[in-house]
Amino acid sequence: MSARLRSALVQLPQAGVPSRALEVGCGANSSADVLHETLPGWTFYGIDIDGSALQRARATFPAQHLIQADARSLPGLLHTRFGLILLRHPDLYRHRAAWMRIIPTLPALLAPGAALLIALYAPEEADLIRKLTLPPAYPLNGLAPVNLAGQDRYLLAFRPVPA
Repeated sequence: MSARLRSALVQLPQAGVPSRALEVGCGANSSADVLHETLPGWTFYGIDIDGSALQRARATFPAQHLIQADARSLPGLLHTRFGLILLRHPDLYRHRAAWMRIIPTLPALLAPGAALLIALYAPEEADLIRKLTLPPAYPLNGLAPVNLAGQDRYLLAFRPVPA
């Protein structure tokens, strides 16, 4: 379980946003336990292109709504608004072009007042994300320490300005 991810999630706005979270590129869904613990009562969706990873996720977290699809063309059932979108450790080095197209489209799926949270391993990845056209950054303070695996070392949050 990632204490650092949990410490970021509790800082994000929750009042008045839909209690639906989407993890893009969820894989075998290592974030599910933290999401369920931190956001009780929420409905969780995960999308990933890797069907075998989703099978492993289904075995561990059967209550999640997991969809096998390419995030470059999100399936119609995801064209709703979410209270949180999580992108945790995208492989920016191997699939940079795809992620650079996907990430700027994610804020359109956020409900008013909701947030996009991106967790990264390396400062170079954070620099790439900061160059994209995204909503204003949302400050995260007092984060738990980074674990020995370096997970969630760089946590970037973005929140659209209310219209």
